[in-house]
This record gives sequence, C-alpha cells and structure tokens, in this order.
Amino acid sequence: PYSLTILKAYVAYQRRKQADHSLRRRNSGKLQGEQFVSQIRRQLPIQNAAWMFAVIALAGVLRGPALLAVVWTNVGYVGLAAQALGVAAVGPDAGAALQRALALAPAQGASPSRGLGWLWLSEGRQDEAIRALQEAVAVAPHDAVAGFFLGQALWEAGDRREALDAWRQAGAAVYFLTQGQELQLQGRWQEAEGVLRLALELDPQSWEAHLELGEALMRNRKVEQALQEFHLALALCPAEKALDVYVWLGHGYRAAKEREKALWAYREAYARAPRDQDLPYYAYYVGLTLLELERLDEAEAFLRESVQAAPHAPNHYRLARLYMQREDWAAAARELENAVALGASAIWYYEPLGDAYLKQGKTEAALGAYKAAFCLAAPGSKDRERIGKKVQALSSRAVTCD
Repeated sequence: PYSLTILKAYVAYQRRKQADHSLRRRNSGKLQGEQFVSQIRRQLPIQNAAWMFAVIALAGVLRGPALLAVVWTNVGYVGLAAQALGVAAVGPDAGAALQRALALAPAQGASPSRGLGWLWLSEGRQDEAIRALQEAVAVAPHDAVAGFFLGQALWEAGDRREALDAWRQAGAAVYFLTQGQELQLQGRWQEAEGVLRLALELDPQSWEAHLELGEALMRNRKVEQALQEFHLALALCPAEKALDVYVWLGHGYRAAKEREKALWAYREAYARAPRDQDLPYYAYYVGLTLLELERLDEAEAFLRESVQAAPHAPNHYRLARLYMQREDWAAAARELENAVALGASAIWYYEPLGDAYLKQGKTEAALGAYKAAFCLAAPGSKDRERIGKKVQALSSRAVTCD
C-alpha cells in the first residue's frame, strides 16, 4: 500500500510539471522568471504528497538515494512556496531540505541547486546564490529558470556582461519584453524604456521589443528615436503582424508633423485591418490625417465610415470640424449635437456648437451652448475667459453655474 501511494503521488507530481512545461511552450508571452514563483505557488496542493514522501522515506520504506533526493527536493520547494506566499512553513527548513537533496544525488542536482540559488538570492547572499545557480546550469544547461536567476544574481553583483550572457542563454528577453509592457500599462514609461532596451540587448531581432520601445519613446516625447524603432519593427515583423506597426508609424509621423508619411502609414494599416468592429478605428485616423491635409472630400468618406460604424463622440466631432471648414454650419451643428447626445460633456463640443448656431443666426441656441461650455471650463482658466467673452457678446446677464 505504501509503494502504490508513493507511485500515485509521484506520477501526479510529474504530470503537474509536464502541464506547466506545456503551458510555458504554448504561451510565449508568460514570463520565464516569474513562472518560477507561480510554479511553486501551484505546487502547494502537493504539500501532502511531499510530506508523505518524506515521512515514508524517513521511516526507511525506501532507501534509493535518487528518489530520496526527489523527496527532499519536494520538501524544499514546499518551503520555498510557503516563503513566497508569506505563510508559515511546517517541517524542515527549505534550505536544509534542498542541501540534503543535493548531498543525496549531486550528479542530478539541477533542481535543488536552483532552489537553493533562488533562496539565497532572495536573502541577499549573492555569492552563494551565484555558485548554486552556476551548478544548476552546469547540470542542466537548458534550465531557463536557473539561467534567469543566475543572470539576476550576476546583475545584482555588478557583473553586467556575465548577467547578459546568462539571460541570453535562458531566453530571458521575453521576460523583459513583458515587464516593459506591464510598465507601460502602469504609465511608467521611463522605466519601460530602460527595460525594453535591455530586452533588445538580449534579442536584437525581437520586432515586438522594437515596437514596444518605440511606444515608450513616444510617451517620453522622443519622436525621432521612436520612428527608428518602428521602422526596425516593420523590417523584422512577419507580414501578418504589421498592422500595429503601421498604426504606430502613423502616430509617430503625425507627432513629427509629417502628415503625408502619416497618411501612408495609416492607409497601410487600414488596408490590412480585418473588416470587423475595429475597422472604424483605422478609418478614423485616415480621415483625420486627410482633414489635417485639407483634402476634405477624401476625409469626409473615411470620417463618415467611422461615424456610421462606430458612432462615438470624437468621430462626430471630427466630421463636424470638416463641415466647419466647408462652412456648412447646419451639418456641423448636427454632428456636434450627436456628440453631445452621446453624453460627451466637453467644452470642445459645446463651444464649436455655439459657433455653428451663431453662424446660422440662432442666437439663443448659441448662448445656451456657450453657457454649457463656460460651466464645463475650469474656473480661472483661459478657456473660461475666452468663452465668457462670447457669452457677454450675446447677453449682459451674468452666467451662473449650478
């Protein structure tokens, strides 16, 4: 009965490890380094199996050193999981368990050495961590988790070149790419720029890292550098992945006031966009750039397409600006009314709406729109001062904002 129970538990443990490996292979966006922590978190449910191994092994039912090493490795990893989760560990210390596993099977010591390296790294014992992780990598050169933490330990020790070599061998560029993406989502663009540059040191051929770095540079107002990264991303990416690169090229060229080039990039994105709910987004930017180039007839076709497919306030507003350039005040007022009806309470909708009404001789309607814009503007702002003058030109009564 003991042997059967041990066998079932060990098979369950191995299946869990294989499932984790398959998950990593299928989802390349997952972080190689962070998966180490998530892996030991997921291993908490095998705590009973690990302790069963230990109890039976210590009772002398099994005497094979290789399997005993597996037992103690399990015990050590349960302790590491407890430490990572901040819960109290029960039983032998994680470090002691892993050292015992290593002593039992030194030739198969990648897993316990990796665990010891992670433990000592978390405790600031860098020299010991480096030695343990080097031993793990020597035994299992393709152990990405050990290689990642070896790179981290070397980096913290100030050995930049060796750290980059370790990370490169571990394929850690994807970790830094994903870290950069997360930092961008948090609005930490300066930090994201540094992390993404590190990702590119590890893998200069990563078109995604070039694209992400370009985005971070745009946020940091380094437009020329961003355009260089977008062009590198375009040169490296597969044709079926080029859509987002063209969009960001368009954004970069618009920011650089190179509108003809922006139009080219947006048209390329529009041509590649799937004909679904996202198409109005690309039509909007084509239309917007044509509007800025004063190619009004072409702009109207794209802006109307974006409005019909996605009747959002900004789309109506841009179409209204087009009609205002044509001095078609009735059409402009209609689009601005649509923008306001969509719940968009913004001075840049109400103020031009007042202008459009006034051009049609609708003084009372214009006064109402101006008052709405006045009350939406921040007190003491230049916007409120400007709109207040428009109100005073139509009415001597003071504006009150409830």
